[in-house]
Amino acid sequence: MPRRIRSLLHRSLVVGWLAAPFLISGPGPALAHDVLVWASFQDKAIKAGTATTVTLRFNAAIEASLSQVSLIDGDGHEQALESRAGSRQGELVVDVPALPAGAYGLRYKVLASDGHLTDELVRFRINTAD
Repeated sequence: MPRRIRSLLHRSLVVGWLAAPFLISGPGPALAHDVLVWASFQDKAIKAGTATTVTLRFNAAIEASLSQVSLIDGDGHEQALESRAGSRQGELVVDVPALPAGAYGLRYKVLASDGHLTDELVRFRINTAD
């Protein structure tokens, strides 16, 4: 067998042996939590002084009735918001009140259908009305 092929074969075997424990062990605990994959304000900006509905989409099914969402303003004040299940599995729809221009965050606590709780903050801006 030519030396170059032997070297490539040897490297492949070493990489395979090094990767095997990770492949056999399966996904770690971090992969079990729901992850926000999309928020409707990423596609369409929210204008100042306009109440709007925001959709949060997660990578897995959630228990919408047990989920909580609150609005955090630039001063750190927190206000609970109404939320409900969206039209697709893994979606949460949130009613955001009319707000002045500025920086805000939505803190969500969602319970995945597998029992894991995810508590995160997603930031967004309110633009001035045009």
